[in-house]
Amino acid sequence: MKDTRRKPEELNTDNGSEITNRGFQIMLEQQNIRHVTKDSPQDLATLDRAIGELRAVLSRRTTRGGQWYDELDKAVKSINGTEHSALFGRDPDDVAGDEDLDFDLRYKKAKMRQTNVQLAKTRGETLERQGAFRTYLPTTTGFKRRAGQQNWSEKIHQVAFAGDNGRVEDTEGNVYRMSMVKPVPRATAFVSAPAFAMGGSRKVEDHRRDALRQWLPMLLERVIQAGGKGLSVQQASRDTATVPGFQQALRNQRATLQQFAQLWPDEIRIEKRGTQNIMRAAPRAQEAVRPQEPGAVRPQEAVRPQEPDAATSVRPREPYFDDRLHLCRLLQV
Repeated sequence: MKDTRRKPEELNTDNGSEITNRGFQIMLEQQNIRHVTKDSPQDLATLDRAIGELRAVLSRRTTRGGQWYDELDKAVKSINGTEHSALFGRDPDDVAGDEDLDFDLRYKKAKMRQTNVQLAKTRGETLERQGAFRTYLPTTTGFKRRAGQQNWSEKIHQVAFAGDNGRVEDTEGNVYRMSMVKPVPRATAFVSAPAFAMGGSRKVEDHRRDALRQWLPMLLERVIQAGGKGLSVQQASRDTATVPGFQQALRNQRATLQQFAQLWPDEIRIEKRGTQNIMRAAPRAQEAVRPQEPGAVRPQEAVRPQEPDAATSVRPREPYFDDRLHLCRLLQV
C-alpha cells in the first residue's frame, strides 16, 4: 500500500495470529479496511485453493535452492498463464478484452447465484418447518476436526425468522448464516455431549488453568463491566494487550485469549453473534460481585467456631485467591 497508494476495501482471511494480532488490527482500523474472518473451511474456498496452488508452484521452483520470495513474481505469472477449467480452458490473462469469454463467465455466475438463492429458500423453509436449530462449532484442535468431536452445539436455538437472504434469526435476536446451522425439531431435548467430544486435551487444559488462574479476575472484571451486550473476544484482546505479563503468559501456554476464557465455563460464557464470539459473565460470577448490603456478612467472612486448643492463639486468615469474585475462599492457615 505504501508503494502503490492503493488499499482494499475489505480483507478476507482466516483466524491466524498474524492477522488477528493487535498491531495488524489497529492498522486495518486506521486504514478503514473491513476485516472478515472465516467461520468454516468452506468460507474462503476459492482463496484457499489459490494459495494452495501458489504454494505448490513455489515449492517446485525452490526445490533446488533459493528463497520463495525471489520466485514469487515468476510463480504468479506462471499461474496466470496456465489454463483453468473455471475459465473454460482459458488462462487468466485471456479474460481481459475477450467479450465472448466475459459473457460466458457472467452467465455462469448468474446460474450459480440462482442455484444459491434456491438453496437458501429451501433451507429457510426447512428451518421454519422444523422450528429450531443447532449451530456449527469451529474446530478447537487445528484445521481438521478430530474423530469423535462434536460438530454441532448442544444449545437448541428456536427459530424466530428465516429469510431468503441466507440468514436465520433465533428468539434471542442472534443472527446466523443458514449454511452454519442444522435444523432440528422444535421439541428436541437438550443433550450434553461427553467430555471427550468437546475436543482438546484434558491434561493440557488442567495445566493451563494452573498457570493462568491468576489472570482470570482481570478478564472477568472486564467482561462484567461490558454489561448485557457482552465483550467480543477481539475487543478483549485489544483491551488486555497492555496488561503487564498477560500476553507473555498466553504465549508460554500457547493459548489464545478465547482458549483462555474457555477454561472457565462456570465464570465466562462464549456465544456466537454473527461472525463474532461474545463473552458474557455466567450467573455465578455476576452473583459473586453483586454489591453487599451494609453490615452484611459474606459467606467467606463468617466466623468459624474455635477449636478447644485454639482459645489462646489466633490464626490469621489470608485470601487464597480473590474473594470479591467468589472464585476464592478464605482459608485457615
